[in-house]
Amino acid sequence: MVGPADEETLVAEMDAASNVHHHPPVEYVEMPGLYTASDLVLSVSRLEWGGVSRAMLEGKAAGRPVVALDRESASNVADIVAPAEPPAIADAVRSQLDPEGYR
Repeated sequence: MVGPADEETLVAEMDAASNVHHHPPVEYVEMPGLYTASDLVLSVSRLEWGGVSRAMLEGKAAGRPVVALDRESASNVADIVAPAEPPAIADAVRSQLDPEGYR
């Protein structure tokens, strides 16, 4: 996750997880390196115009799989879309991180 995190509990949980890394806000020119270093791009904002975020487009440009909410045009960019429900989003992420082991 890149950017400010206001929820202290969420930040503590992320720090405790070995597979999630929180980066404070960075300069825009640093973002391509972070996309490239990531396993996937998760875009679950409900506020994006047309359902497509800049992060989704930049993640695709960096060759990363994109998981997004099933909104408007998101399916035109994302590798997989999911309903705005945590279990469905988690399943979509798992399917992209380990497609052969996913059930």
